[in-house]
Amino acid sequence: MTSDTSTLVERIEVSTPQGISLSAVLTKKSTAPADQVLVLCHGFLNHSNSTIIRGLTNQLPFNVCAIDFRGNGFSKGTTRYGNYLEEVEDLKYLVEHLREELHLNVLGILGHSKGASVVLLYASSHHEVPLIINVAGRYDMSELPMHRFTPGQRKELEERGSFVWRKYLHNTEEKDFVVSQEDLTKKKNTDMSVVRNIDRERVRVLSVHGEDDTTIPVQEVHMYDEVLGPKPYHEVAVIKGATHFFRAPEEQQQLGKVVNDWIEQNIDWAKSQLTH
Repeated sequence: MTSDTSTLVERIEVSTPQGISLSAVLTKKSTAPADQVLVLCHGFLNHSNSTIIRGLTNQLPFNVCAIDFRGNGFSKGTTRYGNYLEEVEDLKYLVEHLREELHLNVLGILGHSKGASVVLLYASSHHEVPLIINVAGRYDMSELPMHRFTPGQRKELEERGSFVWRKYLHNTEEKDFVVSQEDLTKKKNTDMSVVRNIDRERVRVLSVHGEDDTTIPVQEVHMYDEVLGPKPYHEVAVIKGATHFFRAPEEQQQLGKVVNDWIEQNIDWAKSQLTH
């Protein structure tokens, strides 16, 4: 399918060794370098056509591939509350597919919220993608957000070990999103300090956060900087007036500009890494 004469949009499928069919949207732009692509990763219970992912796809002057993590969007499988490492695997299989099957160089990976944590965990153990962008990612997982659950849900968790938190759309089907004690434990035990293992010689990181983020406090971005800084290894951008989801057009424009400016500043270095 095509959206205009200069852009080709296609949905691609990637099969994991476990038999899960992952879906992603590849947007190719006639004005972009034909052999390069940026990968975009959505947040919790979201998808490749979310407001922030769609906005960045339209703004960034690069080919873009936006993933649906397992159990989200058009991907098969099941999503869970604390399944960061499963989504790291999904990302790994997509990057391999883009390289080996579509012969594209993955210039960078951007993740939002939960997707940002996934991208950083990926970069901690895979050093082949030179540019990593963390948008509103959480660093400290130790404090569980129990305030998000009702008293009845917390009681059910205590008595039964799980509860239905909310409804969500997977493809076109409405499903119950179940949170278990095991899920909460996995989330709490997710150690983001492993970002110290990101290879400074091969990878650079940008962390962007909205100043008015009430979902994940802006202080989290400075925790990342303590581990990943200083420049040029890690750069922090706090966007004044921006919220967690960057829904307003002006927030999206500011985010797109910050991301694109940083990529342009680092693109020659990044290309040199791709040739190694």
